[in-house]
Amino acid sequence: NTDSDQIRLHLLRPKYKSSLGDVKSYLESQNFKPLMITNAGMFTATYEPEGLYIEENPLKKYSLDVGDQKSSFNFYLYPNGVFYIDAKNMPHIDTTREFARLQKLKKIKVKLATQSGPMLVINGRIHPAFVKGSTNYKIRSGVGIINSKKVVFVCTLGGSNFYDFGIFMRDVFNCKNALFLDDAISKMYLHDIYPEE
Repeated sequence: NTDSDQIRLHLLRPKYKSSLGDVKSYLESQNFKPLMITNAGMFTATYEPEGLYIEENPLKKYSLDVGDQKSSFNFYLYPNGVFYIDAKNMPHIDTTREFARLQKLKKIKVKLATQSGPMLVINGRIHPAFVKGSTNYKIRSGVGIINSKKVVFVCTLGGSNFYDFGIFMRDVFNCKNALFLDDAISKMYLHDIYPEE
């Protein structure tokens, strides 16, 4: 709930390394009590973010990727999208094309953002490339918008195909828009469920 909780990104912050435990230790050293920590987003071969990435007070900004690269990478299974928090602390998920349009018209001010792909749910509809009954089962993680204040982060415990994962985000959490974050290497720390993970 963005009224009572903060969502933060931590790629560029100093004093920690790369594991969820490192991020947890860093946050606790800053007197924060993390409710959830997860890895997210796509990376290039040089371990830099693929596409848009913005942290609050960033040391470096990564630009929106609007290319139409033909690739088997999940990022390029169009439409992909952007999860972002605006200057009014409201969460959003838009397709990359819609985000670029809003950005060009200067209709949004972004506080933090990460681009990923594919979209899981787009305006209440499952991504058109997803196939019901697909045998492409992997651990999946994603983020969805429940309403103007509530965001849900989900990580499966076992394998799921994209179609079933999208259905789960839409029908269980009633997300009108949801975005895939990561697959096989996805992990999640939850303070009240798996406090030792």
